[in-house]
Amino acid sequence: MKRGILYFFSLAFVSVSAMSQVESFDVYTFQANAAARIGYPANWRVQEHIDETQTILSAVITKTDQSESEGFIVFFIPFPKDTEMKESKQFAGMIIEYLGNEVYAGLTLENELPHSSIPAIYVSNLSLLIEGIKYLGRSYSSFMMGEEAGLGIFVMFYAPNSTFGKFNVDEMLAGVLAPIFDANLGTQSKTAPPSVSSQSQSSVMGKIFAVNESPAGEKALVSIELPSKSMNQIIPPNNVAILSPTVSVKHSLLALPLDHISKLIISPYPDTEKEVSFVELPAANREIHFSHPTISHDGRMIAFRVKGMAVAGTIDSHDWYSGAYKGSYTAIASEVSIVGFDIKTKSLKVSYITKDMLDMGEKSPMYPAFSPVEDVIAFVTFNQLQFIQGSSAKKLNEFDLGNERPIDISGLAWSPDGKKLAYFQRKEVGGFSGRAQYYIAVLDIASRNIQNHALPDNLRPGSRGGIASAACLDFSPDGRCIVFCAETADLSSAIKEDYARLEAQSSSIATDIFIFDIQKNQTFQITQNNRTFDPVWKGR
Repeated sequence: MKRGILYFFSLAFVSVSAMSQVESFDVYTFQANAAARIGYPANWRVQEHIDETQTILSAVITKTDQSESEGFIVFFIPFPKDTEMKESKQFAGMIIEYLGNEVYAGLTLENELPHSSIPAIYVSNLSLLIEGIKYLGRSYSSFMMGEEAGLGIFVMFYAPNSTFGKFNVDEMLAGVLAPIFDANLGTQSKTAPPSVSSQSQSSVMGKIFAVNESPAGEKALVSIELPSKSMNQIIPPNNVAILSPTVSVKHSLLALPLDHISKLIISPYPDTEKEVSFVELPAANREIHFSHPTISHDGRMIAFRVKGMAVAGTIDSHDWYSGAYKGSYTAIASEVSIVGFDIKTKSLKVSYITKDMLDMGEKSPMYPAFSPVEDVIAFVTFNQLQFIQGSSAKKLNEFDLGNERPIDISGLAWSPDGKKLAYFQRKEVGGFSGRAQYYIAVLDIASRNIQNHALPDNLRPGSRGGIASAACLDFSPDGRCIVFCAETADLSSAIKEDYARLEAQSSSIATDIFIFDIQKNQTFQITQNNRTFDPVWKGR
């Protein structure tokens, strides 16, 4: 195979070729071509096949030689430059048809769908009968064309119906593909799952703003010095609920919403006693609360999410049986908008707005974040990432994040150079009945590549601001680390965790501040009082 093809193909697989969390992988090299290497769990059985042209390479990798064994099927197929093969879906169909006709007569294609974050990968869910036993399978296929030739790679994992949900297919896939792209996998290689350390590194420096709640329920704005972790009050505890602070890029402005009185304070820092501006919305909106404000790179504008109540219209009531008119009533709808506010002129610019009678949250705009380098606001609506111009509300761009449910995404933060965005992502590991797993997703805006960094198994992003509040995260000034707020939770059942998360009351949530080091793939706990939340990194 051409080395250039492998390099080109590796760009598409960058997010799934990360080190697997499977305890140990052996690396297998095809006898016909030492450049084609795959990884498989230690002590599993490998059978290779090379066709008569010595080009089509395939392997069957099984846990044991007994029936009801889990296994992989892997294909590497080069194509000439003039091939009629054009796309990953076409390539997947070809291999699945071959397997159904030549290998597994009982193979059935259940459904196909693009990969959640990499369009070049096509995913197929399959079922098959082997010796009268029903197996479930999932395949990942991609076809890429290089300068001189094309390459198709097909990987299918299968297991008996009774055990399929116990395996993390994405992690196993990463282990299979990682050796192809020179990841450091060897016969004895092991990768431990992410863990939390209570000791912060001496190299992690800076100051973090956050909110700390007293046992009496009073909230104070505090600063946390790193690496000492010492906590100092900036605004002492009071009866006004302080939520989600933010600081400007040049850290000269501090903004924070005050819950219950629908007011957003904007003050200079460190002179927080001097109020320079504030935002109040019309009283006609009867239920208003600000959520996670964000300041523009030049300090001229602030954007935030506002939820309020608005009159949706008049609805006539009729008798169910006779149809006779019984009267009319006013319908109230939930109204959610992303608002841009000019700090100097105090003029409002509605950037995006939804009005929903049921307010299921599916289309509501969430998590606005000003770019640190230009006049751009990013926010999420359903599973779409939207970009608009802050000063004019002009729509600039959008693309699909690939999630099926809006509640699986939370928070949004820009890297200091304005090239990446980070947010929380929730996935179900092992299928519908599996456990929940949270990730910090880092999106490269130019390439649209997403890298998912798994949080420790017992951590769930959270906020004591209530269920409507986003879970905060923020980049460090050097872009190396991400600070976030989380709580410990039982994630062993994704379904039970879903209900527990949605039913949780803000007063019952025990949250602390953590730092994730992107380069070292390590998580550090900063506070241990169960009452600190909504962090933002000063000086970003």
